[in-house]
Amino acid sequence: MTQEIEIGQLPLDLLTPAWPYLAPFLIAGAKVDPDVDLNQAVADVLEGKARIWVILDGETPIGAFLTSIVQTSDGEALDVYGLGGRSILKWGQKITTAMIAYAQVNRCDRIIFKGRKALQRAYPGIRAVGQEPDGTYLYERRVA
Repeated sequence: MTQEIEIGQLPLDLLTPAWPYLAPFLIAGAKVDPDVDLNQAVADVLEGKARIWVILDGETPIGAFLTSIVQTSDGEALDVYGLGGRSILKWGQKITTAMIAYAQVNRCDRIIFKGRKALQRAYPGIRAVGQEPDGTYLYERRVA
């Protein structure tokens, strides 16, 4: 039987019990982006400035990430960061769809994130808009 991949926000009251399962994914994701301060990110979640998302394969967590709505010179954008997980090709399309919907609800005109070059295979419609000195790519996905 094939498990269904689900992507959703973690309710704040589940943060403590879920932390041991999600922390390894968030720590791995934060290692890709040196601008991510995981302690600050968790503080932002507790203050309502950010959200933690969970990727589940059935009942098993296989990934986690954070989002914040940020003001840029081009308007509001949904920043996706701290993304860590396994079997990314299984859920790349699904996370793209979920983030587009979330960005639209929050009136963001695009989604921004950093990652390795290989992410272009997993997320449809993204484009590289820059590269960091460490080789990490800056990506965006316009929201219609």
